[in-house]
Amino acid sequence: MAKVERESLQAWYRTAMRRRVAELEALRAGVARCDPAAGAEARMAGHALRGSGGTFGFPALSEVGAILEDAPQENLARVLEGVLQVLRNVAWPDAPASGWACSWLGAAVGVSPSAAETPEEAWESAARALGITQNDLAEQIARHFGLAGPEALRPTAGALRLVPEALLAELHVLPLDEDGRTIRVATADPVDLHTEAEIRRLSGRTPAFVVVPPARLRAALDETIGRAGKGRRAGVPWEPSGPPAPPPCPILIVDDDPTARLVAKAVLERKGYPVLEAPGGAEALALFAHNPGIGLAVVDLEMPLMDGHELVRRLRAAPGGTALAIVVLTGTQDPSVEAALIEAGADDYLEKPLDPRLFLARVSATLRRTGAGAG
Repeated sequence: MAKVERESLQAWYRTAMRRRVAELEALRAGVARCDPAAGAEARMAGHALRGSGGTFGFPALSEVGAILEDAPQENLARVLEGVLQVLRNVAWPDAPASGWACSWLGAAVGVSPSAAETPEEAWESAARALGITQNDLAEQIARHFGLAGPEALRPTAGALRLVPEALLAELHVLPLDEDGRTIRVATADPVDLHTEAEIRRLSGRTPAFVVVPPARLRAALDETIGRAGKGRRAGVPWEPSGPPAPPPCPILIVDDDPTARLVAKAVLERKGYPVLEAPGGAEALALFAHNPGIGLAVVDLEMPLMDGHELVRRLRAAPGGTALAIVVLTGTQDPSVEAALIEAGADDYLEKPLDPRLFLARVSATLRRTGAGAG
């Protein structure tokens, strides 16, 4: 009975979402010209989706609804198209899998590709219909959404470490560079909010998209992944050769709250990380001195006797401390606190309470970026 009732509720919700699609499509023009009333309506729709999606069994709608509700004005037109893309897949589940993949092109450049086209085919037909090159098309798309246009695709090692290589071909993105707060990412689908959320979770950085044609992006991905993997093509499973990878490095958790240490330890140990614990700064320094293999320290900011700022500085000054990766846990969203932590020597920070998936992603990203524990 419960299953029948759930299916009935979801069918009703899908019908409601078809009306929501029409409402949001009607807001496109106003959002594109930065009309405050249209923007407010779009964010209200995002708030509604944020609350209802998970309730009716569509968590992806809750996620994109939250992104729409919180989107800044300069990002709103792009995010609105991404939400519409997800909504259409929910509202019309029997449409072809690729049916809505490039419908946003109609809003961006006035050319609506066939529902059956792949992204490559959609870009090609849109450029042909407009009588321009695909690079020119990328420029038009970028201008419409307030993004950067095509440029030389030269990814930095630091940016590549933030997103696992296996996901580059799956997400069809190429990280270009990062500055500690933002990661610039080349993409042919700038409205894909799932990819945006995944990059944000993995890297701990706000994505800034650079629009490039899909064929050019695919060639750059093949070159980048092939160069790293001795010639293998993007999307081809990689079988390691040579000696096995070293075991995960030990991680030191420093927090005066034993419950917080227990939660962080459980999350890390489930992923195979050896964990050491310290209830305060003095104990942490002693453990680090006697365990040079520690690759990363997770440090709470608010601790008695020695707070996180002081501990970070002293860990950095200790023998071997320059190679240690440090993530600080904070209970504040104050940007000045973040700046002070980075100045003290932290590599990254996370707000409490911990989200296990985000915590693991940031730990992995920090270890990749810094190379800590690799040797």
